[in-house]
Amino acid sequence: MIDAIVTVAAIVAVSLSLHAVAGGLFPGDMATAERLQQTPGGRYFEPVADAIYLIPVQLVVLVTGFVLALRARDASLALAVVLVAVARIASPILKDAIDRPRPVAGELLIREPAHGSSFPSGHALTSMLVYGYAAYVALLHAPRQARRWMLVAAVTALLLVGWDRVWDGAHWPSDVYGGWAAGVLLLAASVWATNRAVRWLRG
Repeated sequence: MIDAIVTVAAIVAVSLSLHAVAGGLFPGDMATAERLQQTPGGRYFEPVADAIYLIPVQLVVLVTGFVLALRARDASLALAVVLVAVARIASPILKDAIDRPRPVAGELLIREPAHGSSFPSGHALTSMLVYGYAAYVALLHAPRQARRWMLVAAVTALLLVGWDRVWDGAHWPSDVYGGWAAGVLLLAASVWATNRAVRWLRG
């Protein structure tokens, strides 16, 4: 199943990146963004999404995943937290390379002005790295009674952060999809790299 998720993420990331480079909106971007910006009670969800993305909250999530992996004696997955944290730098690199304009007033309601390029959403990419890492560790090593709740919490966090970027008018939906997809690929690469390194060190 993990291989299938990574394969789909690769297809989505490449296809959306090519479309973003071409400069056009992805089919459904405008309609989806308008619906998301009209979410009932959105102003109550927004501060929750903002809190989820706070650096101290992200650190707690990463440390929780690290501790779970360490307690399970999964050295490669515990070490992967370092690469996951470093992989955040991919966001500005990809943004500069693709250079897609952000939504402007008249296209969407701009509730929170943002700067720089639009694709991929850095918030979506980073949240996928952080909460995706925690979800993967939970799937493998969390106690059965806690696993389901940890997975639900991670998915909810990802959806809220992605929704918030469109609600604010900072991104198109395809920017968020691209960020999630890139985050999956970077997370998979981080886990693979540390797994290979630990195997090599153990001979």
